[in-house]
Amino acid sequence: MAISGRRIVTFGLIMTAVYILIYVCGVSKRVKDPSDPRCIAKGSATFEELDSMQNFSLDYPSKYIYSKENTKWLEILGKSLYQPGKESLNVFNETYPLNVNMRELLNTYKSGGYVSPLKVNEYPFRFIRNPTKVCENGQKVFLLFIIKSALRHFDRRQAIRQTWANQELCKRFGIRRLFLTGIMRGQTRFHEFLRDEIIYYGDTLQIDFFDMYYNNTWKTRGGIKWAVNECKQAEYVMLVDDDFYVASDLLVQLLHTAGRSRDFYMGWLNGNPTPVRNMRDKWFVSKRDFPYPVYPDFISAGAIVMSMDFVVDLYIASQYTNHFKFDDVFVGIVASKLKVTPVSCNLFTMFKIWFTADRFWKTLVSHEYKPKELLQAWKCHVLISKHGLDSSIDTS
Repeated sequence: MAISGRRIVTFGLIMTAVYILIYVCGVSKRVKDPSDPRCIAKGSATFEELDSMQNFSLDYPSKYIYSKENTKWLEILGKSLYQPGKESLNVFNETYPLNVNMRELLNTYKSGGYVSPLKVNEYPFRFIRNPTKVCENGQKVFLLFIIKSALRHFDRRQAIRQTWANQELCKRFGIRRLFLTGIMRGQTRFHEFLRDEIIYYGDTLQIDFFDMYYNNTWKTRGGIKWAVNECKQAEYVMLVDDDFYVASDLLVQLLHTAGRSRDFYMGWLNGNPTPVRNMRDKWFVSKRDFPYPVYPDFISAGAIVMSMDFVVDLYIASQYTNHFKFDDVFVGIVASKLKVTPVSCNLFTMFKIWFTADRFWKTLVSHEYKPKELLQAWKCHVLISKHGLDSSIDTS
């Protein structure tokens, strides 16, 4: 049924109100340091000054702190990536079903040859609302953000649209954003609101799985399937949760500095991981589901950066790999079967780096941000880019 223009205008006003609430009324639970509750940029903006800041678009002055002429910054980028050697990786038992040479199977599949094992893990869910204009044919895309969100997280999506995946950045760096969500039982009002949001922004994919923690693998695989089918021209794909801060301009710089490589699978490395056997634990895994003593080393699911060739291989190989309920472990299993070694980035963190901390200026990815905190962090990043760092900051 067609939705009236008046309803879309109303929705736009509602989303504006959501942003104002984030911007003005959001309350951080952080205990401010009474001695120095300031952004680390030169000029040391306070929380209140950040909140009142209206223009937070990135500029690039002549003495840009993140420029190629800043040897300190280039050194930090150059040393940020580490790919462990085979001798330091977990020895993963690759008999995890299907027990096949996955690389050979993949090559046969791609060449159109006959693949003898049947698919054991085809994607079973349907795209309810599929945005078709995020990656239109012929558009050059450097980086595709697939942002895993929940049905109710309108405020988080709006904060991201205002900050690290805003339209200006997307246009400047060849970035595209796609929010990804499932469905919830008995939440008709939220589903209707999401429908209007999708029509208004055209940047959200909804899939008909029930959105819950133990369905995260289906969520991740849905995003991978969409990327392969709808945005294959992208050079890189980043799967990221909606409570992350991403210095997207610096991430693009890192990827350009690293150079294009095949089988690129990068983020915060979970090294030497072992299954949890305590039945009361959130991450419990039975020996029936996973009989092996160790997982392969894997990148934490909150923020994974991959080259498109690896995304394509992952999409195919996952259909010949038994389902596993933890998405980052599942991706790690498939990567291991494809002989792809993860790359660790020490500029990614799985905890929150406050914008008052010395190391914030060189943080590319950080976790556990509320919408208001994300706006403050992004504005501080903008000020650092414009004015540089306060003289008191340790840049080592």
